[in-house]
Amino acid sequence: GAGVLAAVNGDFFTPEGRPVGSEVAAGRILWSRARPALEWTPGRAPWIGTVVREGRGLSAGAWVSQTRPGLTQVIGGYPELMDAGALLTSESWDSDQGFASLRHPRTAVAYDPDARRLWVLVVDGRQGSYSSGMTLAEMTAALAATDAAEALNLDGGGSSVMVVRGRIMSRPSDEDGERAVRNALAVVSDPAFC
Repeated sequence: GAGVLAAVNGDFFTPEGRPVGSEVAAGRILWSRARPALEWTPGRAPWIGTVVREGRGLSAGAWVSQTRPGLTQVIGGYPELMDAGALLTSESWDSDQGFASLRHPRTAVAYDPDARRLWVLVVDGRQGSYSSGMTLAEMTAALAATDAAEALNLDGGGSSVMVVRGRIMSRPSDEDGERAVRNALAVVSDPAFC
């Protein structure tokens, strides 16, 4: 749509099409769960951390009221890869038969507060000699090389895709191409906040 500069796939989703983590669009809570997420409110720095349900709203870097929508956006992911510059690792990442330790297509977002720069990374995979993908440790190392301090893994595999100004820039691994996903992270130009 108008103003969309780039977009990538968002959170993991269930077979029924529900996001696995929290989802807030234009300040409206669509789904909430205590899982890692990216929060952004126009005029503020992005936040990456674990969403907490509190009373009639969510604490996700900013307070999101269930009764009074605002401008906050929240998209879930898993796992958090970096926190305050520290690389995060966990044995539980690999409880799903190679989720972390095998190379797969991956999508992640990271933020460098010093440079005030948001990084959005898609790595193709499952495509023979073209690209085998990355492990979570390799993805974390790539994001750490940007000087980011916070990072979050988004859905990967056949869902991983990057679109820039309406053109697919990555090579989705599904034979049929781009996969339908539950939600997306879009970078939008808004003159009100330039």
